[in-house]
Amino acid sequence: MSLLEYYQENKFNPVPIEVSDDLNWQMQIQKRRNLYDNHLGIPLNLLKDKNIIEFGCNSGENALVLAHYGANLTLVEPNDIVLPRLHKLFQQHKLKHKIEELVNTDINSFQTEKKFDLVIAEGFVNCLENRDEVVIKLLKLLKTGGILIISFDDRYGSLLECTRQLVLHRCLRLNSIKNVHSEKSLSIAKQLFNEDFMQINTSRPFKAWWQDGLINPYFSANILWSFQELLPLVAKNNAVISSCSPKWNITDYYSWYKNIETDTEKHQRFISSWNKYAFEYFLTGIKPNLCTPVEPSSSVLSDTRLLLDNISSYIKQDSLNTQQIIYPDSLDKYLSNSGNETINRFNQELKDLFAQIMHPSATSESIIKNYHSKKRLRKLWGCPYHYVSFTKE
Repeated sequence: MSLLEYYQENKFNPVPIEVSDDLNWQMQIQKRRNLYDNHLGIPLNLLKDKNIIEFGCNSGENALVLAHYGANLTLVEPNDIVLPRLHKLFQQHKLKHKIEELVNTDINSFQTEKKFDLVIAEGFVNCLENRDEVVIKLLKLLKTGGILIISFDDRYGSLLECTRQLVLHRCLRLNSIKNVHSEKSLSIAKQLFNEDFMQINTSRPFKAWWQDGLINPYFSANILWSFQELLPLVAKNNAVISSCSPKWNITDYYSWYKNIETDTEKHQRFISSWNKYAFEYFLTGIKPNLCTPVEPSSSVLSDTRLLLDNISSYIKQDSLNTQQIIYPDSLDKYLSNSGNETINRFNQELKDLFAQIMHPSATSESIIKNYHSKKRLRKLWGCPYHYVSFTKE
């Protein structure tokens, strides 16, 4: 079963966004303007009459904003469950004339000779088995100077998301609940996380997050991606990174605009900035102290990746013993030496939580109690979801 089939089988809209009333519609516009104008450096006011193609547009709430600013849209959406809502929203907002073509197919099957000013693929590319080939296909759809926007779940930024998955699945097994899609599963998830979830700025309800994240069989270590994997791929295909959201890259800070770099130099500095300043932030969501960066060793990165792999294996009910899910000593030492008291407290809480989750005598009640005691950790969500824009050379 693919991610698409998972959505279709469960008759599931992964990101329903409320835009039916004026207040919610204006909020949707503000959020997308902040993403495009302030983070990705693409002013929405300049998209009038530009030709844009969006793959996986879902029920169209984001595409609706592009149409509002005058863009001409080609929309490609394989999940026919969401199409009635898409038609309804564009009709309600009197923007249906901005849809030049709506194609009910997947990204691999879609074919066109047309070139676009902007190509968008949010939230699914990293889940595809042939994701490298898909990125190349997307780049080929761009005009020279055109921009590709994709979003993905970051390998290291998803540590806390995967940890919450582990907490839920461990509780379900201890309660002999085999159907992770059941109301009992949802009830335990709410008992664990609903209070924390309500504190964050999100566009979707708890149940959608539970379905798309906590129990989604496709949100696992094997679908996580990273800037270290993406940048060499786009560089080989005549594109260069433009910007990202969240904005963590400082390679252009305090730099004179006349200092021109090659694409290779820019990508090298981008990754160097990630190593020095971003790793802690990706893990925790806590802004780093730029004055005293601590660069992670290769063992920290590899051990963290192995931890995520083991969590995924447990969730998939592979033959992994719970005792194999061990909080890495290398990660413990790295975070303990951060010099940031908040990071140190977070590290102690996370290490203790892992010890409790995997303890042979653990019960669902003891795990829930232990998780609820983690006051610092519960406020943190890491930095799992990233947008990135690339310019076609």
